[in-house]
Amino acid sequence: MYPAILAGGVKVSMITTRYGILIYLFSILLWFLLDLWYHNRRD
Repeated sequence: MYPAILAGGVKVSMITTRYGILIYLFSILLWFLLDLWYHNRRD
């Protein structure tokens, strides 16, 4: 019983971490795409 409760708690506590990492990766991708678009447009 206790390992299941512990695993459930870890799973719930990792929700915000998972979403944070996804948002961070998406923002890095968006940053590089906009940077490439800006430098191609400027030249």
